[in-house]
Parts: sequence; structure tokens; C-alpha cells
Amino acid sequence: MSTASSTNGTPPLALLGRHRRRLLVAALSTSLAWSLGCDNEESSSAAATAADPASKAPGAAAASAAPSDNSATTASPSPAFQEIRDAYELCRKELAADSVANLGACANDLASAAKAAQSGTDADSKAALAELASSASKLADSTASVDVARVAFAETSRTMIATLAAAPTESGGYHVFECAMVEGKPHWVQPDERPENPYQGAKSDMLNCGSEVHVSGMAGMHGDHKGMKHDGAKMKGHTDHDMGHRDGEG
Repeated sequence: MSTASSTNGTPPLALLGRHRRRLLVAALSTSLAWSLGCDNEESSSAAATAADPASKAPGAAAASAAPSDNSATTASPSPAFQEIRDAYELCRKELAADSVANLGACANDLASAAKAAQSGTDADSKAALAELASSASKLADSTASVDVARVAFAETSRTMIATLAAAPTESGGYHVFECAMVEGKPHWVQPDERPENPYQGAKSDMLNCGSEVHVSGMAGMHGDHKGMKHDGAKMKGHTDHDMGHRDGEG
């Protein structure tokens, strides 16, 4: 008895095996295509993230675009006030080096700069600048000795800080210090964070004696201007004789 065959002569079992192979190939092709599609999507996403890192962290772009809160405190002073600051700093460094050789020149420059800056300012700033100019002129005349000059510089520093308090936008980047070892604790200002004491000087072991104090209401400036009146006669090492106020003298 002969076995039944298909119309094309291929046995039915062979046809069934061929059909299964076709189904398997089709399934593998579909699986491979899906896998390749996923890989392409992941690659595209990774490339986009690399090109725009902010897309990976949604808050990053907003953070980078946000303006700095310190922009006002780091603003550069006006040219007129920069001249004042530069002249004052030269005087401070001169005394920190225990010298008065160039003190008269920088004090006169400070007085001139303070007078020139009065133009176009408000009433408070103008009054403070006038006082600064006056104290700087007295400092220029107080170069007989380092001790005498330091007493005058304490008053110049007081008026300098008052001037900066009257113009907060000009005070950015300044630090106010005092040293407990100096009688009367006169203040001074400087741009550096490490104190360099003009009332003690390099010849002493107290050049870096200074504590930063807080100033309220002054942009970018540290220290407290309030209550900063000094009695020069109480400065450590300064007597009435040092200050040129002997009994019987005018």
C-alpha cells in the first residue's frame, strides 16, 4: 500500500516541518527587529543627554540660569570710590609696615579723592566724605612718628567706615577688623580676609591680631560700624605726649 502524498509530491510530514521552520525564522526576525529598535532608541537618548547634560537633571538648567545672590556684594566700586579705597589701603599698609615714609602722600591722595567724590552724591554721602577728607588731611600732618600717625589713622578709619556705610554699594569686598590687644580697639578696613593690623605693625608679634566684626545693612561688608568712636589717647602705647597734647600746649 502506498503512502498518500501532496499534490506536488512532497510528503505531508516534510511540509509540516518546513512550516515550523518558517514560523521560527519569522519569530526570530521579529524579535531581532524589536531588539535593534530598542537599542537605537537608547543610543539616541544617550546622545541627546550627552549633548545637553541639563536634560538629565531637570533642575540643573534652572539652577545654572538663576542669578547669584552675591552679585550685589561683589560689584566693583565706582572709579571715584576706588581711588578712595586705594589711597586708604596704601596708608594702612604703610602703618602695618611700621613706616610713615609714604604716609603723607597717600593721606593727601585720600583727602583729595574724598573731596572729588562729593560731587553728585546725596546729602549723607557728601557729609561723610567731607569728614573723611578732613580726617585724612589731619593724618597727612601726623607723620612725626608711627605712634602719632596711628592715633590719627584710627580717626581716619572711623570716617572711612562711615563713608562706606553712607554708600553701601561702594563697600563690597571689604572686611572690618578690631584687635582686643589695642587699647580702645580702633577699627580698620581692608580687602583681604587675613587681618594685617596697622596699629601693631610688622615689628610686633601682633601683626595679624584682628577679629572680624559684623556690619549690618552694608552690602558685602563685614564688621559693625555702630559704636566705633575711638579715644585715641587710650590706644595701647600712645600717651598724651605721643599725641602732642602735653600740659600747657595748645
